[in-house]
Amino acid sequence: MGLDLAQGITFVMPFHPDMNDAARAWSKRWSERMGGGKLPSWSHAADYEGTLHYLRAVQKAGTDDASKVIPLMKQMPIDIFSVENGQIREDHQLTRPMFLTRVKSKAQSKGPGDYYEIIGKVPAKDVYSPLSASACGMVKK
Repeated sequence: MGLDLAQGITFVMPFHPDMNDAARAWSKRWSERMGGGKLPSWSHAADYEGTLHYLRAVQKAGTDDASKVIPLMKQMPIDIFSVENGQIREDHQLTRPMFLTRVKSKAQSKGPGDYYEIIGKVPAKDVYSPLSASACGMVKK
């Protein structure tokens, strides 16, 4: 599609490589390990977030036994470069703030991967349906 056609489109997303200093540092390391020239997407960050959170819970539990690790993962807040006050709910949904972004114009873009800017932040409480509205069997016991 390109920036010419997409410029000005707004949407929400959970991660942006330029969202804060820690995300910029992680994105730079990721890019260097991938051969440079590319920026990570939110799915790359999500894979890292999930793995790191799991490994921290395994370390805290002293085992990889899921019956011990999963409850810890739900108890432990997720605060890393890409997630602020994230929480795994009873329905296994990760709740986190989302970022309102806008696609840049060609003139605003500094190069490959620099396609959008953050124009706002949406708190997790305003992004996800409340548990009381969930149809999930893990919640509706």
